[in-house]
Amino acid sequence: MNKEIVSKSKIISLHAIDGEKQNGDFNSNILFNFIDVIKRHSNTLYLTVAIQSVEIPYSFYNVSMNYNTIYYSVDGVFYTMTIPEGNYTATTFITEFNSQFSLGSHNKTATLSISKSTGKFTLTPSDDTFSITIYYSQTTSHRILGLKQDTTFSYNIGVGNTFSFPANLLGTQKIKIFSSALSCDNISSFHLGSNELIDVVSVNASPFELINYSNTNIKESHMKATEVQQIDIILRDEYNSEIDFNGIDWSISLVITEYLLGETIRPFGNFEEIFLKNKKKEMEKTFKKVNQNKENKKDKKEEESIMIDKTLQFLTDS
Repeated sequence: MNKEIVSKSKIISLHAIDGEKQNGDFNSNILFNFIDVIKRHSNTLYLTVAIQSVEIPYSFYNVSMNYNTIYYSVDGVFYTMTIPEGNYTATTFITEFNSQFSLGSHNKTATLSISKSTGKFTLTPSDDTFSITIYYSQTTSHRILGLKQDTTFSYNIGVGNTFSFPANLLGTQKIKIFSSALSCDNISSFHLGSNELIDVVSVNASPFELINYSNTNIKESHMKATEVQQIDIILRDEYNSEIDFNGIDWSISLVITEYLLGETIRPFGNFEEIFLKNKKKEMEKTFKKVNQNKENKKDKKEEESIMIDKTLQFLTDS
């Protein structure tokens, strides 16, 4: 008999609180210790995975542990400034920066300000007796500051020096969902090739609200594995850093579909057509039965007639 590909799907509900935390209260790297989520069959061809829905609390900050340090020097002496985690506006960030700089052991002051027309920060030392150099690669908040490269800021007749790019306090805009157990052939520009990316969710809520995502079209990704034991989920931002959810749990629902080589299944076709065809068959059976009954009755009558003839035959025998 000819065979064709058949499929069967399984919904998997994941809640962060039920898994093993791999990065502490960041809550963005979770291992779920299932047993035989999908077991390979002899006729298994391949598996696909699709995110069905996502509910993620917007509990991460625009200035997080991943992006809150500033590495700088004053007259050749190096210092590290750490901005406390939280959600900042340009104004509150400026206030924190200026306060921390003035408390530095260098005993110097400087003023961070922002242009309303360009959105760029400017840093101005308090006088021309010193300069400040901020180092790009060691400064994790370089995107927030708009820093392009190692930059020296001098008094410059009281106007200071402006950062290269506008300040960026937008925070995380994309949540990328990764899994080694469910790894697919998806591609991201960060890796410039295939990786363990499953799906990407846009941040469509404000801080402290709920981010919702629903995959209405159930788009599937072809999995590399043909069986699944444990499931690991890693949530990263657009810069590929593991997101700090500050201990708050999230939920994800997956659909894993197994495609197998199975027996041919005939399609139902047009229901009305099938109904009429079956009805015709039933009517033919009924007519056949009625005709058969008629034939049986006719035969019985003929039989009875012959018996009567035989009984009355003695009247003619003489």
